[in-house]
Amino acid sequence: MLSEDEIEQLFDKFNIPVLGRNRIRWIRENAPVRRVYGGGVSQTIRYCGRKMNFVIEAEALRTEFATIVSFDHSQDILEFYHQPCRLNITWNKANGRRVATSITPDLFCISQSGFYFVECKTDQHLFELNEKDPVRFILGDNGKWRSPPAELAAREFGCEFIIRPSSENNWVLIENLELLKDYYIHPFESNDAELQRLREFFSCNPWGSIHELIKIVDADVVYNSIITKEFIFDLNNSHLKEVEDAYLFRDEISAQAFKIYIESKSISPSLPAGIELRPGCMFIWDGRSWEVVNVGDAGVAARCVDTQESILLNLTYEEMASLAKCGNIKSVRQNNSGPQHDLMKKCSPKDMQIALDRHEILFGTPGKKNTCINKSTRAKFYWKAQWRNAEIKYGYGFIGLIPNKNKTQGNHNRKIEESVICIIEKLYPDYWPAPKQKSITHFLGAVNSECEMLGLSKICTKTLRAQIKRIQTVKDVEKREGRKRAYQSEVIQYWYIGYETPAHGTHPFHIAHIDHSPFDVRLINSKSDSNVKTGTLSLLIDAYSRKILAWYFSFDKPSHRSCMMVLRDCVRRHGRLPQRIVSDGGAEFQSSYYEQLMAIYYIDKQSRKVGKPRDGAIIERMFRLTRDQFANALLGNTQAERHIRQVSPEANPIKLANWTLERLTIRLEEYFETYHQNFHSTLGCTPNQKFLEGMRIYGARKNVLISYDKNFIITTMPTTSKGDAKITNRGVKINYIFYNSVALDRYSLINSRAPVRYDPWDGGHAYVYCNNEWVECFREGLNKSPIFP
Repeated sequence: MLSEDEIEQLFDKFNIPVLGRNRIRWIRENAPVRRVYGGGVSQTIRYCGRKMNFVIEAEALRTEFATIVSFDHSQDILEFYHQPCRLNITWNKANGRRVATSITPDLFCISQSGFYFVECKTDQHLFELNEKDPVRFILGDNGKWRSPPAELAAREFGCEFIIRPSSENNWVLIENLELLKDYYIHPFESNDAELQRLREFFSCNPWGSIHELIKIVDADVVYNSIITKEFIFDLNNSHLKEVEDAYLFRDEISAQAFKIYIESKSISPSLPAGIELRPGCMFIWDGRSWEVVNVGDAGVAARCVDTQESILLNLTYEEMASLAKCGNIKSVRQNNSGPQHDLMKKCSPKDMQIALDRHEILFGTPGKKNTCINKSTRAKFYWKAQWRNAEIKYGYGFIGLIPNKNKTQGNHNRKIEESVICIIEKLYPDYWPAPKQKSITHFLGAVNSECEMLGLSKICTKTLRAQIKRIQTVKDVEKREGRKRAYQSEVIQYWYIGYETPAHGTHPFHIAHIDHSPFDVRLINSKSDSNVKTGTLSLLIDAYSRKILAWYFSFDKPSHRSCMMVLRDCVRRHGRLPQRIVSDGGAEFQSSYYEQLMAIYYIDKQSRKVGKPRDGAIIERMFRLTRDQFANALLGNTQAERHIRQVSPEANPIKLANWTLERLTIRLEEYFETYHQNFHSTLGCTPNQKFLEGMRIYGARKNVLISYDKNFIITTMPTTSKGDAKITNRGVKINYIFYNSVALDRYSLINSRAPVRYDPWDGGHAYVYCNNEWVECFREGLNKSPIFP
């Protein structure tokens, strides 16, 4: 963050007017002016970076988030603020109509080259906006997008307005920065002995792959050397996660030499251009055709295919180059295009099998399963004639054995008349996509009435349904049945397939999913054997390895308490928290306590798109797996309650319930351990194997370990619905239980209110904030022994 003197120097350097100076100071103190919201269009992220001292919010993953990560590691950018202020813009549209509105730029940047507002959009969206309003969004001659009305508004404050399209994002760099973020945020102290071994390696080698280096030293030492720039790695162009192809260099000279060395690689060194030498390739020499049999280090072995006797010849690359230079050798490239190849590509599996059976009868020994074995002799003569005709026409006799190869047999014309199709398309917008959801009978009656008036043949319901299926779109489904029903008809896109796609993270603890689900088993009270409500299971799952990082079972409804307990359990088990946590838009994930906890430990919070459950398919699938494999196998599961009117007394889950919370948690822990050791078809191994292998390759990252101590316990403790409690002569009352401490026995504190926090895992202790510290209080009648000395 810049000091007041430094910001004043920048003001003077770029001649910022007084109005602009006041506005920039206001932005630094008051931004953001609104919270971001992605809705059902984009995923929002609360980013905890290293440059700014507060959380930066991004409204879209592919645009704003990528820009924020780039700015956070840019040497030119000094400060940046999200949703900084509103700009009033005016412009004349193409029809001459004057428009005035206000916009909120995505970012405001203070850099060494000036002050500017930034608007982030995808290239596709920019072209759509340009087509809609070509005056407001312009593609310049230099290929840069501009917004003249916004530039005019920003110039009033002495600033620039920049449109940053998504094509400017370097996703290789962003992926690498995400993988190294733990080392940027939390300094890592390398072991001197291991660092010395790494230096000794580079004293003898100009470069080495990450895969090679992590066999010599710990992976943390390798990645930390990239952060400290002791060794060179190309973050802009090399994928760090591809450890076998990611190379670390001794210095800049070695990196440059390696780059030129790789670019100079050719398939066949010292071979003549235009001659393709691979096994199976053909070339003409001295009027004869030769086939390449083998390509070795010293030369090429070729076989003459124009003679009956097998002639094998060995030629060196120098001899090949000399013959090609004189024009004695010409390349013969195989042509895989043409009508004959198109016919083969369009051939169905059934027709292909028939052709193979016919070929087997004509030129081989037919087997018992041959479908054409009982055909007449006349048919076999016909096949032979078709083979010869295909040899003459296409050059390949096998094509003649394919039945109906030109797809000319049968009636390919539609039985429904074109006039009837036009009637259906004309009536379709009024009858089918409308929210009234008119039935197919109404639609059919209107179509047949129109056909009767014009003297056309009527159609049946089946024909009308088939035509509706032809012309119906996802937008029509949304108009008729709503967006949730239309979402089921959309084409499944696994996010975006490209460099921005490590949808499941690049390493363990990179991306984790958190969510809650009802647990469909009736539990009983261990003391009174009375039935209690079904509980709620909360999970935190690692997206990279599919390992369950933490879980929490409670009888409360999902809330910020469940979230904080899951994160506490994660630290208890692993001593660390994920780098990014993905959740839905539930109220429990918007809690200030939950967001504060994530900000303290530099955890990015990513919110899924509203009404798009496929974004959380990993954890949703895990909930279903737990229900089908575990919950539904327990006595007292609630499967029967799905049809409550059909439940008989002897099958009622309430009467069959016999599981207590203590027994259930033990069995649930055993189930998750079994899941971790089972083969996972997506991973190709078990979750435990994937997790341990990822920790070995990408580092254990001991620099991000969190101590499971008093401070962490207090940080993860939830508060009451009010957030505070009244101090009385009996102490404070939290959840109908009194807690007291010696520090509260002061007359000045009586009848005052103080912030409180309690522990869902331990009802004997609570904390009250008074006298500028958190004071540990004990439940009435409990032995006052502190949890932490």
